[in-house]
Amino acid sequence: MPLPPQPGYVGLNGTATAQTNLPASTYRATLPPSMFNDLVGTTVRGYIEGVGTPAGVRFTVQLSGLPAQAQYGPFNWHIHTLPVPENGNCTATTSHFDPTNRGELIMCEAARPETCQAGDLAGKHGGKISTPGNFSTSFVEPYLSTQPGSAYFFGGLSFVLHATNTTRLTCANFVQVNGTSNGTAPTPTGPSGGQFTGAAEKIGAGAGALAVALAAAFL
Repeated sequence: MPLPPQPGYVGLNGTATAQTNLPASTYRATLPPSMFNDLVGTTVRGYIEGVGTPAGVRFTVQLSGLPAQAQYGPFNWHIHTLPVPENGNCTATTSHFDPTNRGELIMCEAARPETCQAGDLAGKHGGKISTPGNFSTSFVEPYLSTQPGSAYFFGGLSFVLHATNTTRLTCANFVQVNGTSNGTAPTPTGPSGGQFTGAAEKIGAGAGALAVALAAAFL
């Protein structure tokens, strides 16, 4: 587990740069109808959506069906460096999205979000999910971008939900659902639910143990 926050701790590439006047594009990661790790006995459904604004990316998070807090919570949630592959392997998303190369040795200092990993949404916006059953929140994130080519662009990357022991429970890729990028209008992917790519497939008890071991290597 990471060490406690240390005031002033930054990445090798310094602090993150605020992203402003972003394209008004929407990227949504819609969770699949099955869990990557189904040993928790429930299916988490919902989405996380980011919309470009002049002040950064406005995120909306809606999750339901969270596993029991006593056994599996609280739950960490991040944007990860790589997309979910076609086989749905959440472990293949590797580590947190981290353009400043901060690393995961020291916990995020929430009072100074520019020093945190760009993909550590939990660390910057309220911490791990500790509510029972359902979770919803919204916030503006200044250190992510809807502009392709930006070092902070999260389109095509993945959202990962973890159990408290770092096991990866479910994941989905951010897909553009409206707006424009570099002047090209995308094809809408449908109403509120959108669509997911690299959807998590279920794993049984044997594979679940392997996923726990692998996930521990990539908090």
